[in-house]
Amino acid sequence: MIESYFLEQLEIIGDFNIVVRSEIQKRKINETIGIFNGKLYFNVGILEFSEVIRITDKEQIDKKKYKYHFRYKNNRMIFRYDNVPHHKEIKTFPHHKHLQDKVVESQEINLYDILLEIREIIQK
Repeated sequence: MIESYFLEQLEIIGDFNIVVRSEIQKRKINETIGIFNGKLYFNVGILEFSEVIRITDKEQIDKKKYKYHFRYKNNRMIFRYDNVPHHKEIKTFPHHKHLQDKVVESQEINLYDILLEIREIIQK
């Protein structure tokens, strides 16, 4: 099941022609835990991401930890989604989104939605 999750994520990345290059690492810890991380390169910037996933008893994906950090080529941050438990004031704690000058509420997000958001930014 971990391998099928990795394949699904690779297919998602492949479906977005805005990705000009990728560096992906997949690591299966055991039958229920895996790490999927890497960098996706775009004409305007870079997405660094990391997911630690666990397969539940009901064979569902549980994202234990995640980070999606998108920045321009000059290293200026565009956004970062994560679930690091350090913004208890946010209603959606531990899920949140960092913008250049503030932290806002966010639900758990996935790579597909991140790539949609990046495509929208690029097309502006």
